[in-house]
Amino acid sequence: MQKQSFKSKYRKVISLIGAILMALMVVGGSHKSWCTKNINLSFKSSSVTKITYSLFYTTSVADEFDDQKVVAAQVRTGVHRVKMIIPAHKVAKIRLNINDRFGSVNISKLKLNGRNGVDLSDYSDLRFINVDDEEIVPDGSLMVSSEQDNPYIMVNRAFNVYKGYDIDFFKVGMYFGSVFLIFYAFFMLALYEKKKKKKDPYEFY
Repeated sequence: MQKQSFKSKYRKVISLIGAILMALMVVGGSHKSWCTKNINLSFKSSSVTKITYSLFYTTSVADEFDDQKVVAAQVRTGVHRVKMIIPAHKVAKIRLNINDRFGSVNISKLKLNGRNGVDLSDYSDLRFINVDDEEIVPDGSLMVSSEQDNPYIMVNRAFNVYKGYDIDFFKVGMYFGSVFLIFYAFFMLALYEKKKKKKDPYEFY
C-alpha cells in the first residue's frame, strides 16, 4: 500500500481549519466598528408616548448653549437605552431638552462616556425649566412631567470630558456568538464524518 502524503492524510483537517478561518474572517469583517472614538451621552428612558430628546452641549464652560451644538434622538414608547453621539472633541456643559408637552417620562443612569455620571437624585446638580413636576421614584430614577413648551433639564456642573474609546458590546457579543456557532457546526460535521467512516468497514484504494 502506497504511503499517503501529509496533505492527503490530513486533507479533511486542513479543509476544516481553512473553512473555520475563512468563516471567522467573513464574520469579523461584518462586525466592524466594535470600538469607535467619540463622546456619548447615555441614559435609560421610560415613557408611554414617543419622546424626542435634544441634547445641547458646549465645549467650554464660558460658552452659552446655541443651535449649532445640538444632537437629537427620537425614542419610541416603552423602556429604552438612549445613546446620543456628540460630534465634538470635548464637552463642558450639557442641557437635555424634551419635546413640548410630553406628559411624563422616567430618566435614569445618565452618563457621559459611560463613566461621568449625573446623580439625578441630587437636585443641586439639576435645574428644571418649563417642567410642571419632578420627583425621585422608589427605584432612584427621576420622573419628570410637563405640559409646557420647551421643557428642559440643565445640569448645573461643568464637565471636562474628551473623546474616548467606546466599545459596542452588542457587536462584540454577536461576533463571539457567531464564532462559537461556526466552530460548533464544523465540529459536529467532523464528528458526523468520523462516525460515518467507522460504520463503513471497507476502504477502497
